[in-house]
Amino acid sequence: FIVITSLTFGMLQSVGLGLGASTLVFVASFYRAGVVKFIANGLTIRSTIERNCEDSLWLCQHADMIQLLVLQNYLFFGNAVSC
Repeated sequence: FIVITSLTFGMLQSVGLGLGASTLVFVASFYRAGVVKFIANGLTIRSTIERNCEDSLWLCQHADMIQLLVLQNYLFFGNAVSC
């Protein structure tokens, strides 16, 4: 298809078509993969940072309110809402 475009419209237009097609293939492949690798909360994952007793107690009491999203791949406008 790009060769036909090159013969019909010229080299510059075919390069532009190739860049556009490769961009669409790139975005489509990452859109299907998803952005969220896994979801956890403060009950399942603990921090390795050493904190004072007051902060550690607060984290233990509110661990169910802490949400952790581990992301992967690139974020686009289309797949950022599809998690």
